[in-house]
Amino acid sequence: MLTAAASEVELKLRVPPDAYAQLLRHPVLRDDREPDIHRLYAIYFDTPQQDLWRAGLALRVRRDGASWTQTLKGGGSADAGLHTRIEIESPIARPLPDLALLPEGPWVDKAAAIVAGRALRRVFATQFARTTRLLRRAPDALIEASLDRGVIRTSGASESFCELELELKAGSPGALYDLALELFASVPVAVDNESKAERGYALHNGIDGQPKKASTVALAPGMTVEDALEAVVRTVLSHVQANGAGLLRHSDPEYVHQLRVALRRLRSAFSVFRPVVDGATAERIVPQIRGLARVLGAARDWDVFIENACAQALAAFPDHAGVQAYAREFRRRQKLARRKAQRAIGSPRYQRLLLELGAWLHARRWRECAYPDAPAILERPVTTYAADVLEARYTRMRKRGRRIEEHSPEELHALRIAAKKLRYAAHFFARLYDEERVQALLARLARLQDALGALNDAATVQALVDGASPDGAPRDIAEAHGILVAWSRGQTTLLRREAERAWRALRRCPAFW
Repeated sequence: MLTAAASEVELKLRVPPDAYAQLLRHPVLRDDREPDIHRLYAIYFDTPQQDLWRAGLALRVRRDGASWTQTLKGGGSADAGLHTRIEIESPIARPLPDLALLPEGPWVDKAAAIVAGRALRRVFATQFARTTRLLRRAPDALIEASLDRGVIRTSGASESFCELELELKAGSPGALYDLALELFASVPVAVDNESKAERGYALHNGIDGQPKKASTVALAPGMTVEDALEAVVRTVLSHVQANGAGLLRHSDPEYVHQLRVALRRLRSAFSVFRPVVDGATAERIVPQIRGLARVLGAARDWDVFIENACAQALAAFPDHAGVQAYAREFRRRQKLARRKAQRAIGSPRYQRLLLELGAWLHARRWRECAYPDAPAILERPVTTYAADVLEARYTRMRKRGRRIEEHSPEELHALRIAAKKLRYAAHFFARLYDEERVQALLARLARLQDALGALNDAATVQALVDGASPDGAPRDIAEAHGILVAWSRGQTTLLRREAERAWRALRRCPAFW
């Protein structure tokens, strides 16, 4: 029983219900002792306005046999399935929380201040069977493996779950991923960033997630390059996984967009820190990221096209048979591209990629880099490293943008890539510099990137229209083809002018590093 705040580190894996029995007898999860088997019942409490949850806290009472325990959790983070949080426990006599019985400390004080004068109410409950084994994985690695199967219940809904929690008792978090990868070889487990509390609150509130935009990386000037590398990859992986899970459950096209952005940022992170990322890792990981991005890119092209060119053609020619025929064919292809993207994200290959990235991140396996200068670079102050990266990317972008009014489509595309690389790097290192100056440059970069991106989307229209073959009268189809291509050409003229204005505005903005 905990008598003070303790840090809990665990890797959470979702388990297909039909694989539950297989995991129970899996040789990797067996040891010489009999497993501990418990039937657990827990109730989560909060104020009527859910003030604890909004403050990043969860308050639970749990029954194990005849005993009740109350637990306060806070300070949580989750990336690539690894959950890290503070957990504070104390025994209680009845199934009602009493914060006064918890050990004194800042987290308990925070919870007490939130709850003061407010009634606590039951939000939801969990009931599940837990089979636990203690595994010695190496001389310095001890892991508690808990296989849970049960249900979350609110006053009006319920949701079953089956999951494996691998809690680190001693050793490096990399050991958790090594164990998970061994299991993955025969059981289709999936990394899971959602805790039981998150799922319970979502079920209670009738919320099933929403697309997540990129977060600012929490860097500080006193950090080393290694600290920054870890923080950047951790933040980007969280962005990837949040939108990957949403894409599998929802039809909102923003999930495709945000996941594509997240994967691009992940590639950019490998590029920004190339001097300390070993070539073998990059050669194995980056092509997988690029392949996923291509599949998502195809789905995103259809989403943008249907929202813009197709929608405007339908609005201008609502009764045109050819335009209607094209629209039907476009929507069919959009659905096919979406299903292909979902299959890619739901595939074992994607789950293995997440596990491998998690292992690389949490075991800090970049330290195995064969580059002779890597150890010294990892110890450099991040401020000097960031300035070098940003200056190099800024110089390259300015070179790409010279005489923009004369650029061919290929040259404009090269400028867009250079601007995007600078923008991603600037976003990674933003916290190291003056916020106002950073935002001034980021806003101008975003404007240029938006104009060049829209120009690229307009150029894509021709290929998408030419590739479609809707049924209909030849004359109607030919007219509709002309309407759509004409829209693309008109947009191209307008967007080139906007790109030139955006470039001039960007050139007038001073660098912030």
